[in-house]
Amino acid sequence: MRTADFFIIGAAKSGTTSLQSYLKQHHQIAFSKNKEPNYYAYAGQQLPENGPVSSSKLFKLRYSNCVTSSSAYEMQFSHVTNELAVGDASVRYLYYPRAAKHIATDVPNAKLIAVLREPVSRLYSHYCMNKQFNLEPLELRDAIDAEQQRIDKQWGWDWHYTNIGKYAQQLKVYLKLFPAEQIKIVLYDDFVAQPASVMRDIYQFLDVDDTFVADTSKRGKVPYWPANHTLDRWLTGRSAVRLFLNRRSLRWAAHPVINLLNEWNHRPVPKLTNDDKNQLSRFFKESNQELEELLGRALPWLQHKS
Repeated sequence: MRTADFFIIGAAKSGTTSLQSYLKQHHQIAFSKNKEPNYYAYAGQQLPENGPVSSSKLFKLRYSNCVTSSSAYEMQFSHVTNELAVGDASVRYLYYPRAAKHIATDVPNAKLIAVLREPVSRLYSHYCMNKQFNLEPLELRDAIDAEQQRIDKQWGWDWHYTNIGKYAQQLKVYLKLFPAEQIKIVLYDDFVAQPASVMRDIYQFLDVDDTFVADTSKRGKVPYWPANHTLDRWLTGRSAVRLFLNRRSLRWAAHPVINLLNEWNHRPVPKLTNDDKNQLSRFFKESNQELEELLGRALPWLQHKS
């Protein structure tokens, strides 16, 4: 059975949901049934990893799409027919060296796509997502201070806020295992500013029809700050009541009310303070410089004096 021959390996909170949704529109591309099956990161492991909430809640919110056996992974692609490119979009892959090694063993000719976002913005977006799902009990600085202690306690990737943003050392693992021509690195800034151009480059990289034009008008996940977490989980979840209200015969009555509740419950994400931004920018300075050297180009999020 065919499985993935190309991978969107990360980084988290860098537009990969949007990228996958645009690629899925292409008639010559198929993806796994679930986004982020994470097989190559978690094969043979017991899930969930540790975290700040119960295992059952953590599994439901963060690991329910993950597969850990080869047979389950193959089933993710049972719908694939004659598409030219088959993808797996799992953003944990960039972070975990074991994922890179596993992919290199199973799919040595794999094509790999990494989207990299300015690491402070990426970190804050990830933190806000955890807050949105009530998975982060600490304030930002306290969560960052607790990061290594959490890693030592084998907390999952979702709380490795600063480590995920060290892109250069993660890419070096892949560059040791794969030829450079099999790795496509996209900067988030370019993807946002010129989505059509970036998509055309990716189509060419994947050897599919590059004249196809995807609808890039919609973004993937837009973070927000729920006023009430319980209500947010009900509105976005798949409870029996929500599924019942989603029946075609009830949508006309239920959906306007649900939309109003969603609108009321969504709050804008608080802005990152200048102090926190400056402190984190200093933290990532060395890693960003290393990334510039690795990519051979200036990073748009760094200021360079002429």
